[in-house]
Amino acid sequence: MSITADHTASILREPWEKVADLNAVLGPTLVAVALRTTDRTAPTRWAKPGAGRMNDASFERLTTAHQALTTVLGGGDDRWVARAWFVAANPMLEDDSPVNAIHDALHREVLAAARAFARDAWS
Repeated sequence: MSITADHTASILREPWEKVADLNAVLGPTLVAVALRTTDRTAPTRWAKPGAGRMNDASFERLTTAHQALTTVLGGGDDRWVARAWFVAANPMLEDDSPVNAIHDALHREVLAAARAFARDAWS
């Protein structure tokens, strides 16, 4: 998929589907960290149809995390590579991990790093 197709595919997913996708790759604890909730059970609840609504800041983080996931996967299904990308120190994020950068609301930086990874263009 192209970066714009990845973006569109992510945007069209329901919020609970996005959380379920992230839970499948990262696990609910890391999703809770990224979405900046102290309730480690929230991502499990949010991953079900009709789940309770999350606050706007968590929703914005969810959108960024899912767009990054879709971009890093790039139409493939190598979840271990995607998980490694989310938790590893990233030179484009000043050696912070994408999970922490999403937590800190560095949305543009995370998405730029995901696109660079997908293009294999780190410069």
